[in-house]
Amino acid sequence: MTSEKSRQERVFSWGLTPAPSQSVVSKKSKQQKQPAMLNTIAIETVKNRIKLNQY
Repeated sequence: MTSEKSRQERVFSWGLTPAPSQSVVSKKSKQQKQPAMLNTIAIETVKNRIKLNQY
């Protein structure tokens, strides 16, 4: 259980990091589509965790 929580915390912090520089992310996504997709998945995971924490 502890290892699962720490893994989610890493995803949480990693997902929030690119948010301020979306223009840079969009430029990179044209060159590399897969990392941008992984970044989107991480952000969705963060949003889902925030929803879960509200209940």
